[in-house]
Amino acid sequence: MPRPLIRFAAGCIAGCSFVIALLALDVGGLGTLVLHDRATFLALVMLLTQLGGLFGMAVMITAIAEADDRGRRVPARVPVSAPSRAAPRLRSPNR
Repeated sequence: MPRPLIRFAAGCIAGCSFVIALLALDVGGLGTLVLHDRATFLALVMLLTQLGGLFGMAVMITAIAEADDRGRRVPARVPVSAPSRAAPRLRSPNR
């Protein structure tokens, strides 16, 4: 499995454990609200997919910089264009 997918899966697991902790500790009454609702399954699926995906993408994106063969971290290379020098504008005689 490629490294980004492994990092995404690790982030998803962290997000799901965060949701479980929120529900177990009943932060803001969230656990009571979700577990006593008629659509408990739907609420759990929505929480797990949204926070799992969010944490997964966050872990994957923050780990874009890969280590090279010597173990140093190499920053991601982004192409940057240099500003060009434009000729100065001349004022019109009417102004």
